[in-house]
Amino acid sequence: MFNAYRKAVTVANRNPEAVVLAADTVVALGSEAFGKPKDHEDACRMLRSLVGKTHDVITGVALVTPGHPIVLKEAQSVVKFRPLANAEIDAYLNTIHPFDKAGGYAAQDSPDAIIEYVKGSFTNVVGLPMELVLPLLASARVHPAAS
Repeated sequence: MFNAYRKAVTVANRNPEAVVLAADTVVALGSEAFGKPKDHEDACRMLRSLVGKTHDVITGVALVTPGHPIVLKEAQSVVKFRPLANAEIDAYLNTIHPFDKAGGYAAQDSPDAIIEYVKGSFTNVVGLPMELVLPLLASARVHPAAS
């Protein structure tokens, strides 16, 4: 939540008339938090820690609307990874870009390769919980362009 707040305020201060939405995601296994991996070895370590286990994906969202208080919200999803051999982890990491993703994995890229199930928002696991964001933008009277 704090990182989302910092991102949003930094951009809003440079663009005082803009509506600014920011988010930051962390993967948590018990009391251990996984951010973005430093390198390939760190991504392997993260995935080896997560395989066959259930973990949380938590995204903090901050919305800055000129003339209104900053809105902070959080989304949480539960993800269970399939059991994976080291060779499967290496092969998976060679198909994605893990260094800009919390936990070192990309749920949007072949989720069945690593994920057994998701409880809660899948878009949260991807990095932006749309079930949370769309009502926030609607309440701020901001209508994102249709995709």
